[in-house]
Amino acid sequence: MKKIVIKIIVAFAGILAPIPDYSQNGLEVLKLEYSYHPGSMIKNSNGAAFESVSRIFRGTLRAPVFVSEKWQVLGSVQFKNFQTEQDEYAFLKNISGVATNFTAFRKGRKWSLYAASEIGYSSGEWSGISADDLILRGSAGAVQLRKGVIEMFGLGIGSSSDFGVPTILPIIFLKMKMNEKLQLETILPLQSRFSFHWKPNTFIGLQHSANYNAFVVSNNFRTDELKFGKIRNMTGGIFWEQKLYKNLWLTASGGALFRNVVFLYDKNRLETDKLVGGMNYFVNLKLSVKMNKNEGNFN
Repeated sequence: MKKIVIKIIVAFAGILAPIPDYSQNGLEVLKLEYSYHPGSMIKNSNGAAFESVSRIFRGTLRAPVFVSEKWQVLGSVQFKNFQTEQDEYAFLKNISGVATNFTAFRKGRKWSLYAASEIGYSSGEWSGISADDLILRGSAGAVQLRKGVIEMFGLGIGSSSDFGVPTILPIIFLKMKMNEKLQLETILPLQSRFSFHWKPNTFIGLQHSANYNAFVVSNNFRTDELKFGKIRNMTGGIFWEQKLYKNLWLTASGGALFRNVVFLYDKNRLETDKLVGGMNYFVNLKLSVKMNKNEGNFN
C-alpha cells in the first residue's frame, strides 16, 4: 500500500481551510518562509490611491501525533507576521498571528477519508482577545489512490468562520504523473503545481495559489466602523526546489501577484472599505526540513 503524506497547508497568506497535500519529497516538519511584494498602487473605496510595500514571514512546526495501520494524525503550530510600508492605514503596518491545526487521515480500500480543524488569531495587538476574535477553520473529504496517469483523485469541502461569518468552499484534488519527470498536483481552486524532476535533487516548474487571511484591528485603531479585516490574493509563477543537505531543502519562487484585496468590516461585520491593489510581482524563499521516505509512515 502506498504511504500518504499529509501536509497541513496554513499560512497568513494561506488558504481557506487546512487540507491534506501529497509531496514527492516528504513531509515538511519545519518550515521558514519569507515573501516580498514590492511597491504597488492601492486604491480604497473612495478612489484615493497610495503606494504600499509588503513583507510576510512564516514559520511552521509540524509533527506526527498518532500513526497506525489505518490512521494518521498530524499536529502543527504556525507563526506569521505581515508588514507593510505605507502611511494611509497604520493598523496594517504590522500584524502577527498564530494558529494550531490537527488533521486526521483514515486509509480505506478504495477511498480514504480525512478531517481537519484549525484555530488561530491574527492582529497587531495581543491583549483583550475574545472568543469572537478567533479564526475557526476546517475541512473534510475523501481521496482515492489510483494506478495510471491519474494517481490520485478526491473531493472535499472547506469551511471558515472568520469572526462568526461562515464561508464554504468545494475542493477538488487531482494528481497526475505523465512520466517519470513530469507531474501535476492541484487542489482546486486553491493551488496548483506542475513540476519537472530536472535532477535527482532538483525540481523546477510552475505554480499558482489563492491565499486567504483574516485579522482583528488593534484596539488603538478600532472604531465602530473598523474592527475586522480580510486579505485575499492570487499569485502565479515559477519555482525551483533544491535539496541542500540530507533533509534540508531550499525553494525559491517568484511571479505575478494577480489579485490583492483587503476588505475592512465594522463591529457588525458589514463591509466599510475595500483596498484593491494592481498587478504586481513577488519573490519567495522557503527553507524546510522534510521527513524523508525512510522516516515514518508519511511517504
